[in-house]
Amino acid sequence: MEGSHSTLTQAILAVYSHRMTSILSLDTICGDLQIESCSIENNKGLPILSSGVTRRKVSSILSSSELFIRAGPPRSCLWALRPKKLSQMADSMLQATIEQSLVENGPTSLSDLYRISGIENYNLSEFEVFVESKRDLYEKGDDGLLWFTGLKRPERNSFCSVIEAITYALKILQKASTIEEIYRTLCLSTIMGPKLISRRKVSRELSRRSDLFSHVSRAKYELNCKSLLENDEKSLELNQCQYNFHEDEYLCITPPTISSDFFDPSEFFSIGTPYSF
Repeated sequence: MEGSHSTLTQAILAVYSHRMTSILSLDTICGDLQIESCSIENNKGLPILSSGVTRRKVSSILSSSELFIRAGPPRSCLWALRPKKLSQMADSMLQATIEQSLVENGPTSLSDLYRISGIENYNLSEFEVFVESKRDLYEKGDDGLLWFTGLKRPERNSFCSVIEAITYALKILQKASTIEEIYRTLCLSTIMGPKLISRRKVSRELSRRSDLFSHVSRAKYELNCKSLLENDEKSLELNQCQYNFHEDEYLCITPPTISSDFFDPSEFFSIGTPYSF
């Protein structure tokens, strides 16, 4: 991705080439252009950083260029490189539909996935053959549910923030991971209630919080070990403070009472308290 491009179209094509795929979402394309440090010539021939390109401009290029075609179900905002053969286009669209349906519903059986996807150009038998031929992409568990190959199944969790969710996902994945892998791990989780975690939010926080997440090769991210250690130490200190607080609260018993009308220090301290003076 690094380098100079004469047009925005070439920069978008470079994103496809960098990810080695023929289909991407609008969020992915915009996210990569924001992260990568490459330049694009504007209408005046002057170089500008790709991070300055607006989402609206990217969407306009994808819609108007003959090099790209919409893929997947409506509102999915998925775009594929226009293939030379009709069969290739059909396969790309079907793959995009499957991936979108899995992310929206989690692990799903083949029959349910076929029904949810609303596929018209394939019957169920053809659909099953297609999925079986993509074992490098999808795998079927012992319970018959389909999920992405080599990726742990997502769980339904509720987090206080996107950062907390990403940290959880990276600990689960236990390796440097792509935005897609992190997003798929969190696809069923929510933030502060029913609000789902979008891929765009994951991408934004990964690029914004470089103090917590390290950007490694091939658009992969991992936890910043130093930052993680500091957070663990802070948590330990907080737990110790809470423990001491409760310990002190336990020791705060009712002060001794004095029987006479006049305060006598000797009498007061001879009764005894849990403290020494």
